[in-house]
Amino acid sequence: MLSAETINLFFSFSPLLWGIALLLAGIFTFLAYRITNPPISGGKRVLLTVLRFIAFLAIILMILEPLLAWVMARPVQPRVAIMWDNSRSMSISDKSGSRDAIVRELYDSEPLLKIRREFPVDEFAFADTLIPVNNGFSFDGEATAMGKAIFLLQKGYSTGDPLGAVIIISDGQANYGEDPLGAAYRSEFPIYTVGVGDPTPPRDIILRQLTTQKVAYVGQDFPIIAGIRALGYGGREATARLYADGEKIDEKRVILSERGELVDITFTVSPDTDGVFTYRVLVPALEGELTPANNARSVRVNILPSKNRILVIAAQPTWESTFYLRAVRSDPDLIVENAFTGKSSPAGSVRLPTTLAGFQEYDAVAIIGG
Repeated sequence: MLSAETINLFFSFSPLLWGIALLLAGIFTFLAYRITNPPISGGKRVLLTVLRFIAFLAIILMILEPLLAWVMARPVQPRVAIMWDNSRSMSISDKSGSRDAIVRELYDSEPLLKIRREFPVDEFAFADTLIPVNNGFSFDGEATAMGKAIFLLQKGYSTGDPLGAVIIISDGQANYGEDPLGAAYRSEFPIYTVGVGDPTPPRDIILRQLTTQKVAYVGQDFPIIAGIRALGYGGREATARLYADGEKIDEKRVILSERGELVDITFTVSPDTDGVFTYRVLVPALEGELTPANNARSVRVNILPSKNRILVIAAQPTWESTFYLRAVRSDPDLIVENAFTGKSSPAGSVRLPTTLAGFQEYDAVAIIGG
């Protein structure tokens, strides 16, 4: 409910100047109608004096730039956001027990029920992004982007009711995106954490990222880079295998980092047929590993027969043809050739085809000018 707390009138100048201005307005008004020519009756003189004073008063108000402040107050209870880790690592069991069972027990625990009774609460699940909790938890997220989740939460509450506090319930294994400590430092609300699982880092191999280009060409090599992070296997050797549509095409040995740093492995692929292929990198599980569920990643690549060839035809070099050539040549997936029909041909241009077969060697022909 809104209620008016205070109503204040402010001026750009001091109250002393305001008083002096009122006094001068009164004096000028009195002198203006003290003697009139022709003489007027007393009633008209009073009326004109009042009107003149009001006019002077309006001018003074405009000069002093008055500001009327009407302060309205609305009691607002800060909201509480609860963020639940919904990644795959929350479904495993360790020395503390089954993590998903611990989460479900926490969800109905008395402390959280009390918070829900006393504050307006919004609940979210996060893995690689942040979503509202609607139908429980699936614990199937491929990554734990805690920093991104904190950023998205702050962005969502940038307007509207304020966020008073955030409670994060997670195993703390943030393995994707922005550093959660940096995101928490920049946040505008206090963050409280509830740890789930054994705090001792488990022995685990994580294929954290798999990067390559979206388009490649038959007969042209392209790289696939796998980023591997290992916990508890420092100095051990592991094997990374590359599959194309389920068929193993390469494997490499890698020495795992002792401090859990990311180790990159680069595979070089030489496609011999076109089509859309799914490339998968897998690191077989080692003994004592927490879970093999995060030991593999896949990526799809569109293999084309060759780059598209474009022939650009113009009578002579102009700013239009130069601009067009510069634009199409900026695309790495195009082979661009230019032919000029004028008397002189700049260096780098090709001869204009004279047969239909010659033009059919190109995927597209662009004609600049008439």
